[in-house]
Amino acid sequence: MFAPRMKDIKMSGIRKMFDLAGADAIHLGLGEPDFQPP
Repeated sequence: MFAPRMKDIKMSGIRKMFDLAGADAIHLGLGEPDFQPP
């Protein structure tokens, strides 16, 4: 459950871009890769 004021927070531009990329896109950000690196 979230505070009611959470609905007033706008989605960031970068978040919108990630959502447009789709599930099959490879994100090259920080973190562990989803595949075995060479």
